[in-house]
Amino acid sequence: MRTDEVGRLSEMTAVAEATSGAYAPRLAAATEPTTLHLVLHGGPSGWRGAVKRVIDIAGAAVSLVVVLPILIVAAAGVRLSSPGPVLYRQTRVGRHGRHFTMLKFRTFPIDHVPPTSVVEDHHNALVPATLSPLRFGRLLRQTSFDELPQLINVLRGDMSLVGSRPERPELVSELEDRIPHYRDRHRAPVGLTGHAQVKGFCGTTPIEHRVAADNEYIDQWTLRGDLAILAKTVPTLIRKVRSEI
Repeated sequence: MRTDEVGRLSEMTAVAEATSGAYAPRLAAATEPTTLHLVLHGGPSGWRGAVKRVIDIAGAAVSLVVVLPILIVAAAGVRLSSPGPVLYRQTRVGRHGRHFTMLKFRTFPIDHVPPTSVVEDHHNALVPATLSPLRFGRLLRQTSFDELPQLINVLRGDMSLVGSRPERPELVSELEDRIPHYRDRHRAPVGLTGHAQVKGFCGTTPIEHRVAADNEYIDQWTLRGDLAILAKTVPTLIRKVRSEI
């Protein structure tokens, strides 16, 4: 081997030794279970995604028929409790960062500043919005009936029955800057209910726990898993309703 080749080989070896320590922590982190979503698939795609979409359409259509009496009572209650539109529209962030208009029953007076969750600095938790000053609005929020119009969002293709819960654009921007892998939860469709919700991650639960649950759902996604989450959501909703009656 010529002298110049030996010199270049020595330089390459020195660079490799000098940088190995800097990359070691990153490589080690990539092998940890909590970051597997960086190397695994991004949720439903191909024929599986098509089947999930068919289930969403069928499930949302059937659900709208089943809950139609509740929708009628809720709409009448909103209209009678305060003047203004029955539905409240808010921009949320969906799959791949796409913005869409999410529907909810209006639970606040039309001239009231809409309530929003905020990030609590001490332990990275989303502090829930204050309860509605309208008695009927509080009932809708506490039973989650105010979320039922989002079945229309599912039919439109904005959301899925199962997925990460969508957040407001300004909140997403803040959380992407402060919570590792928060952006990764937008690899799959957002949903009405999700893995984090059936695990009880809500209210003051640290956001990191919710993000980990959302990404775990995406990485390990199966149709059977979606059905299991839906099956767990129904009794949870029934318990909430019973507690308010």
